[in-house]
Amino acid sequence: MTTTPSPKLPVVGTVARAWRLILGRPGYAVRTGWIPALALFGAAAGFAAAGAGEPNPGTAFWVMVAAIGNFAMLVLALVAWQRSALPNAKRRRGASALRLGRAEVLAMLHFPLVCFLFIPLLLPELVANLTALSWRGAMARDILLPVAGVAVLVFPGGLVLTRAALILVAIAEAGGHPISLLDSANRVWRLGGGSSIRLFLVVYLSVLPVLFALAVLPDNLPGLARAALHGLLVTLYVLVAGGALSLAYAALGGAGLPLQRKARRAGA
Repeated sequence: MTTTPSPKLPVVGTVARAWRLILGRPGYAVRTGWIPALALFGAAAGFAAAGAGEPNPGTAFWVMVAAIGNFAMLVLALVAWQRSALPNAKRRRGASALRLGRAEVLAMLHFPLVCFLFIPLLLPELVANLTALSWRGAMARDILLPVAGVAVLVFPGGLVLTRAALILVAIAEAGGHPISLLDSANRVWRLGGGSSIRLFLVVYLSVLPVLFALAVLPDNLPGLARAALHGLLVTLYVLVAGGALSLAYAALGGAGLPLQRKARRAGA
């Protein structure tokens, strides 16, 4: 049995389209992102205010609760934006585009892949910390070890994980329809065959402007302003990364396949 090779993924065109999705649908982007952006801002502002007072032994617990809540809100936004970026997608009406359903829960259960998408968010902070260490005359191993660890996660680990992360788009596309996760994982892995490096470049080049904006946020900004901008930029990062993955998934021929297979099985 022969398999049809997946088409080559256009890198520059897909990156440009990922940003056109944001700039061409600003209203829907706001409706998708305002809740997670507000949640991130609220958590940062709250902990900043709490840190100004006496140390609280319960702070670590609330930090964990806030982290889980913010992660959940970002996953809801990721799924909503990925679904809207696919061909013939129907946009959700209302003040918010977010919803909690089968696809959103399945995406949360794939949290290692979602967390991988967030790894580049660590790069601006890592660069800042390493720069500070170098100015203090830190040992070379203290600088090189963190760089080596992140480098392995980003590349070559990123080649594998970016390709595997296409299943998040398949989950978003299926929505409330049941799908076989094993079949979907095999299918999206085959879709990315021959385009691993291109897929990696599409995701990382798409989010590069957001990473740059995070890196150059002035340290002397008032706390609330910095928290608000950070929340907006992290939410924008999630939307851009999710849109880039969806566009790559569609360009590789994945769009529509889960529901087509379900219809064929129902008619058999």
